[in-house]
Parts: sequence; structure tokens; C-alpha cells
Amino acid sequence: MKHRLKELLEIAKRLASQDGITETKIPHLKVARYSRIERIDDIYVPSMCILLQGRKDVVLGDELYTYGAGEYVLASAHLPVTGNIVSSSEKEPYIGFLLSA
Repeated sequence: MKHRLKELLEIAKRLASQDGITETKIPHLKVARYSRIERIDDIYVPSMCILLQGRKDVVLGDELYTYGAGEYVLASAHLPVTGNIVSSSEKEPYIGFLLSA
């Protein structure tokens, strides 16, 4: 499992060399990359985010969900959330794949 995660991380790093959301050639697949700790208020669309490096807290209503490398978040409906990237740096940025419907 760790070997596969490392392979995916290397692919994501090649696709997203700058902070932000990067489109890929595959429809609905994006790469998220952030090298600094950041708070993001957003509405999740139906999607799945697989985190490859870093750690993120997601607040939905009164619930706090934390996930890290090798874990994922699945949103089955439009959800208002606050996301806090809590582990990220220039050397080891937050990186994940985002697949939306």
C-alpha cells in the first residue's frame, strides 16, 4: 500500500508544480497542492478526495473530521464545509487527487 501511495504522490507532484488546484487531462480529475497551512471555506460537490501527503481537518456542521496520507473524504451531496490544512510545508506540501462527479 505504501509503495502505491508513493507512486501516486510522485505522479501528482509532476502534474501540480504550483499551489492551487490543477486540472488534468482526465475529465473531472484534479490535483490539489498547498505548501502552506490554509483555511478554506467551500461547498463540496459530490466528489472523492484522496490525500497523498499532509493532513487536513474538515468541519461539517458540528463535526470535525481529520484525514491524512492514504485516507480519503467522500462527499455524496453538496456540503458546506470549512477545511483546514494543518500539515503542509514547502518541502512537503499538502497534495491530493480530487475526483468530482
